[in-house]
Amino acid sequence: AAVRAAGIPTRTIGDVDWLKQRGLSWALLRPDRFVFACGATARDTATAIAALRRTVGTGVRGGPEPALAVAA
Repeated sequence: AAVRAAGIPTRTIGDVDWLKQRGLSWALLRPDRFVFACGATARDTATAIAALRRTVGTGVRGGPEPALAVAA
């Protein structure tokens, strides 16, 4: 919910093996689809969103390649 409220598109993925093998429940992808941050709980998301905004700026919202969050 925090990621959606920040305006970042979210997707629930079917193949979550990569996340589960690492004890994670979500990943935040940069606009170029490289993993920017991962976490196991929702409370980690605020820090990750703030860091992503500092790093990619307006690329987080809009544009042809917005950032994306995926969840298990």
